[in-house]
Amino acid sequence: MAKSSEPTLSQQVVRSLLARKEKGIPKAVREKTLLHIVDEIGAALAARVGAPAAPEAMQALHVGSNGGKCQVIGGGDGLPPAFAAFVNSAFCHAMDFDDIHDKCHVHVTSTTFPAAL
Repeated sequence: MAKSSEPTLSQQVVRSLLARKEKGIPKAVREKTLLHIVDEIGAALAARVGAPAAPEAMQALHVGSNGGKCQVIGGGDGLPPAFAAFVNSAFCHAMDFDDIHDKCHVHVTSTTFPAAL
C-alpha cells in the first residue's frame, strides 16, 4: 500500500497550532480564556462544598492511592495526577453550565483546564 502524501488530520492540527503560536494568541482570546478559568475555579470551589456527590468522589479516589503531588481545587488533598484531574474536572462540571461551545455542544473548560493543571 502506497503511503499518502497528504498530511494526516493530526499533522494538520499540529501545523495549525504551530502557525498560531508564531502569531501569538489574540488579546480577546486570552481574556476570554482567563474568564473561563476563573469561572471553573469558582464552580469547583462551589461544588466541593455544595455538590451532593463531591465527598463521595473524593473518598472513592483516595481508595488505593497513597496520595500524590497534585492538589484538588479548594483543598490540600494530594492525589496522583490522573485522579486529581478527574476530581477537579468533576467539581468544575458539577456546578457550571455556561461554557458551552455552540457548534460542538460541549463544555470544554471543565475537562481541558483540570488536564492542563
